[in-house]
Amino acid sequence: MTEIVSAKNGERTIKKDGMFLLSRYDPGKEIERFLGGIRPGAAYVLFGNAAGHLTSALVSHGSPPNDILVCEPDETLYNFEQSNSRLGELFHGTVPHEKLKSWMERSLAAGKRPELVALPSFVKAYPHSFAHLERSFLECLAVSVENLKVEAYFSKLWLINYLRNLSSCLSGEGRRYIAYPENGKPGIVPVIVASGPSLDNWLPELKQRRKNVFIISVLSAGRTLLSAGIEPDILLISDAGAANRIHFDGIPPHIPVFASVYANSALLSAISNPVTYYDLEAETDAPTFRTQSPSVTIDAGNLALRLFARKPVFCGFDLCYSKHKGSHSRHNALSELRRVKDTGRMRSYESFATSYYRRKDLLIEAGVETNRHLMMLSSYADEVFNGCGFLPGGVEFPAMIKIDALPESDTIGERYSVPSVFASLLRDKISARLGKTLDILKDSVAPEMNRMFLREKLAGIDIHAISDYYLLKIKSLIGE
Repeated sequence: MTEIVSAKNGERTIKKDGMFLLSRYDPGKEIERFLGGIRPGAAYVLFGNAAGHLTSALVSHGSPPNDILVCEPDETLYNFEQSNSRLGELFHGTVPHEKLKSWMERSLAAGKRPELVALPSFVKAYPHSFAHLERSFLECLAVSVENLKVEAYFSKLWLINYLRNLSSCLSGEGRRYIAYPENGKPGIVPVIVASGPSLDNWLPELKQRRKNVFIISVLSAGRTLLSAGIEPDILLISDAGAANRIHFDGIPPHIPVFASVYANSALLSAISNPVTYYDLEAETDAPTFRTQSPSVTIDAGNLALRLFARKPVFCGFDLCYSKHKGSHSRHNALSELRRVKDTGRMRSYESFATSYYRRKDLLIEAGVETNRHLMMLSSYADEVFNGCGFLPGGVEFPAMIKIDALPESDTIGERYSVPSVFASLLRDKISARLGKTLDILKDSVAPEMNRMFLREKLAGIDIHAISDYYLLKIKSLIGE
């Protein structure tokens, strides 16, 4: 049993199963002594709030309440916190991963490293709860750091792509967006094709069952499919980098392209294929100014979940390397580029396809070569696509279903066409959003500016002159 009782000096203290978790004489003094070993100026995840003492002490030392997140392991303590005035966000038992990651990313972007703080008495009293929170904390911190690296690199490119792609919807280029069906979703099996080495092994199966499935291919897998006589129903693009242009060589102009509004605008403006933005409406109403997932394959899977009654099956989503095939399937643009001899007197023939073995972060997971970043991606995908299928050949997904053959569709025959609407129907919304985004660039204290100019902010550079430069650049790009 857990009780909130009075200490000798009249302050609140905690008693659990007859043992005191805080000093029975002077809890405040104990907390001050404990916090003396905690690094100041961080953002804090607290395992237990010690009946409010920890947050009060941290705030009195200058920590803003928004930089404090409390996880109470005990229901009695949680209820006490809820019914009393409290500082910081409060959770019971654990913190949802997405909430913890977004909080960490915000803290890191502000230059504050997240710290997990727990009184030794709480760790001893609730060991399993602490172990679970500690594991979640470390996992979310690793993902948040990786996301922040990506954001620092791509933030301005996402912004430029966003504005140019929205402008293309107003210029009469025939852009469209998806009309997501509420009911009557088709029963055909959606297959998400990524460009991992195992795709080569599944090409005969895909070709044999072509009429039974709807193929959503990431751009980098398109040429591999076409080389086997398989034409995808959709090519999906979400990457911001211009290097994706090399994957488009040889792609027939009639294959529909589904793209994010953050996908590379130079590529999308250079191709003659019909382009449908799968996130246009959402990113016009409430733009995030960033891609919503860490992988184009995950984007494709999320699209399938919204469009089809059947859960998607993933093919070539390996997240690992192959000694014989490298990192990508055959006829992939990267595979072709890497068929270059690297020879010399001191070095024998080596294909660039296996040059990843010189990486410092390789690890073996269930018998396959991968790295920490790819394993974080596999954990994320496993959580998002719980119960979906995957064709084996790379890393394993414990929450997904390993299958050896593509399932039968409920409907076979005519090709399904994803419903889409001309983007010009959103003309007023898009015009208003373009204007609002330009206004954001003029406001150096807008929250969005911290993300767009994250690298400069972390380096302590004044972003006023930089934002003025990008404002002029973007106005010229969108014809303002």
